[in-house]
Amino acid sequence: PTHERQDEGQGDPDQPRDAGRGGRVACLREAPFEGQQAAVEATLLTRTTAEWDAQFAEAAVVAGGVRDLLEVLESGQPEARRLLTAVDSAAGEVQVTNAGYLINDRAFEPAADIPSLGQHTEEVLRSLGHDSASIETLAKNGVVALPGS
Repeated sequence: PTHERQDEGQGDPDQPRDAGRGGRVACLREAPFEGQQAAVEATLLTRTTAEWDAQFAEAAVVAGGVRDLLEVLESGQPEARRLLTAVDSAAGEVQVTNAGYLINDRAFEPAADIPSLGQHTEEVLRSLGHDSASIETLAKNGVVALPGS
């Protein structure tokens, strides 16, 4: 079972190993959550994210470190999974994300060009009941952008 694989190699002799899943759940209910969270955080700080990722992978635990956007982009994963697409825009070529998955080895790319700033503002506001005077006031007050402003 997955919970048994998660226990392997974590090195906490106080964690009950023979109680089964129900025993571990009961143990967590008895101890204050904050104490458990602090203990987990302290343990995780003893190694780098890369070290934990390697240990979890070796134990077949589905887990991984949280990366910021720059780390994700530098990892090579977006290219390997074909998650990015170059799209032409008024500002030049821009990298945008796809739908995030493949079906039959096909990436779902954006169906339309990237709109310019304010390109659809008037259309959207009219669909919400605004008239020309209201839209003009919103644009004049800097609340919305219209094409060319």
